[in-house]
Amino acid sequence: MLSPEDLPHRYPFLFIDRIERIVPGKEGIFAANRSTDNFFSSNRVPPSFSQSLLLEMMAQAAGLILTSQQPPEEAFKGREGYLLKMDRVLFFQLPREGDRILIAIEKTHSLGKLHRFSGEVRVEDILLVRGELTLWQDE
Repeated sequence: MLSPEDLPHRYPFLFIDRIERIVPGKEGIFAANRSTDNFFSSNRVPPSFSQSLLLEMMAQAAGLILTSQQPPEEAFKGREGYLLKMDRVLFFQLPREGDRILIAIEKTHSLGKLHRFSGEVRVEDILLVRGELTLWQDE
């Protein structure tokens, strides 16, 4: 079973905590918990969360979707992936301490090694960010 730990990211840069639902190679919903003991917010007064980290959550979720069709032990073995482009990104709000963040992302197009995703990040019914990402993955 695929899990966020299958990503090549490690603390403090692994932001996805849980896979809620995934349709291999197509779409998924992922969860992350916001806390102030996070490396990126613990040194700030008051503790805050950068908007760019919300986009990184979306990119990590997209990476999991791209590799979800392979067995977990083969998912990232010998493969590289890069976030190439962010389009139509709109920021609405930042998460607060204790929030449970949901990332919904869907693959909309593929052309060779390029993959286009559309997604949004929410806390309950509150939209935090919406946008499109283009990723490149070595096949």
